[in-house]
Amino acid sequence: MFLQTLQNFMNEAGLSLVAGVPLLLAAGCWARCLRKWSFRLLPLAALPALLAVLLVSPGLEIQVKWFFMGGTMGIDASARIFLGVSACAWLFAALAAGEKFRDDPHRHRFAGYFLASMGGNFGLILARDILDFYLFFALMSFSAYGLIIHNRTAAAAKAGRVYLVLVFLSELAMFTALVLLSARGEVPLAGAIPGADLSPLLIILLFMAFGVKVGALPFQSWMALSYQQAPVPGATALAGAMVNAGIIGWLRFFPFGHVVLPGGGVFFIVMGAAAALYGVFFGLYQDKPGRVLASSSISQMGLVTLIAGYGLLSEDAGMSALPLMTLFAVHHSLAKTSLFLGYDLVDRGGRPADAILAAGLLVPCLSLAGLPLTSGAMIKGALKELAHLGGDAWYVFGAVFLPLSSVGTTILMLHCIGLLRKRSRAGPRGKTTVIAWLWVLSIAGVVLVPWMWQPLREMAGYSLRARTVVQSLWPVGLGAVLAWLWLNAGGRLPGRGRPSADFDDLVRWVHVRFLYMLTLVTDFLDRLRDKIVREPFRQRGFRRFIRSRGPARLERMLGRWPVVFLFYLLLSVVLFMMMLTAAYQKSEVG
Repeated sequence: MFLQTLQNFMNEAGLSLVAGVPLLLAAGCWARCLRKWSFRLLPLAALPALLAVLLVSPGLEIQVKWFFMGGTMGIDASARIFLGVSACAWLFAALAAGEKFRDDPHRHRFAGYFLASMGGNFGLILARDILDFYLFFALMSFSAYGLIIHNRTAAAAKAGRVYLVLVFLSELAMFTALVLLSARGEVPLAGAIPGADLSPLLIILLFMAFGVKVGALPFQSWMALSYQQAPVPGATALAGAMVNAGIIGWLRFFPFGHVVLPGGGVFFIVMGAAAALYGVFFGLYQDKPGRVLASSSISQMGLVTLIAGYGLLSEDAGMSALPLMTLFAVHHSLAKTSLFLGYDLVDRGGRPADAILAAGLLVPCLSLAGLPLTSGAMIKGALKELAHLGGDAWYVFGAVFLPLSSVGTTILMLHCIGLLRKRSRAGPRGKTTVIAWLWVLSIAGVVLVPWMWQPLREMAGYSLRARTVVQSLWPVGLGAVLAWLWLNAGGRLPGRGRPSADFDDLVRWVHVRFLYMLTLVTDFLDRLRDKIVREPFRQRGFRRFIRSRGPARLERMLGRWPVVFLFYLLLSVVLFMMMLTAAYQKSEVG
């Protein structure tokens, strides 16, 4: 009895410390007497997560009575994988941040947001019920805003503004989806939503809620701005760990393998294919490494969306899509962590030999492109098999689209290498011993993990067939040739000028068009009134208001943060009251 109680306590303490240690250190960053030690302990914050991956028995699920109103935490097979790769990404980013901000007077501010984001990321991976997942997801999302605006420049403020608007949209979509689910009864997490409850509205809400995090169209605009403006260690965490939160959300809420949703599957496939192509074309217009790496993430997450779509076409495809989405997240996290560490090395003034820099960057780049013997080739081979389960039409689509995406990814990543090499030659020399070793270790992880880790090694058999090797090799070779021709031509697309429009430009365009249409409508109403009433004195007050600075004043008033938060709070209260009303009606019927 005593041993059982002691074991339960150790399990509860172990899982609680995974998210608890980063959150405690984050709280210490805001206390003057503790912030110095909290910053020094920054790399240790990820160690409880790594220990939990190694020591906690799989399938463990416990109720932590003192944590978030008795929330349930657990670690299943997928949670173990996500926690392991996320902890590694956070550890590398923390070690890089420790060296970068050692002499920064605002290092405690960065560390506070960094640790809060880490705690939220770890917590949502372990959460086993809806409330805990929602709270940890919100904590991670809003804390990441502090990482993006850390430099306090106008560009960073713009990136943070765009990110925050989309985070509000994501949180509102998730809250609405949870209200709809709760109104139909108590729904656990872990993909146990009944298929009958997945209405088209709910599918769209869940796509929006987690699509913002993975950069799905049309919610991708925050990535290019944030990855470029955030300090590189923060961007490493965003790309290597936090982006996986969207994949985890889809895995937790969609019952892959237990439901067939052809309409939802087609929607995900179309949006994923569009994002995969958009990321490539958008990235080729960029001339900054952070933006190009963000474009690559948009393209790669489009493939994850594609996998989710295939998983909704049939039950067999759903069972295959579950592990494939998890393994794709590992493959993408390893590659992006390595690329951002290489970017950080160049950004700090590291000037390795040109051939060494190019070779080190080529390893994760070619893995993303799907070169044979890499994790990318293994994943894309499994994706072709998954497309076959969707039917002949979808198999043909996959057989055509996947090589096309590999060609585009190869061109995009070689463009990124060209930008980093140019930056390395032009930048000043700096001390980069720690970041250089981190970069080497990350490259080793990209190379060795696919062959040392059993789930990926099982996919190697199909990817090593002679036919599969040829099918994986020619898109990369064609992409390399096209990239060489394009770079020799100056690396410019026809008509290329300023970087393509971002979220602010879109909002400004919509605003101008809306006011123009409103003016046309008021003019028409004025003319119609004059013909009907024929008053000698025309009262055109409303039209004068529209043409004057009235809308600008109204826009400034509505754009103030207190007003935005007030509207968001009122909407949340209304939705919460709807949920309580539905629950009360359900109890009355019962």
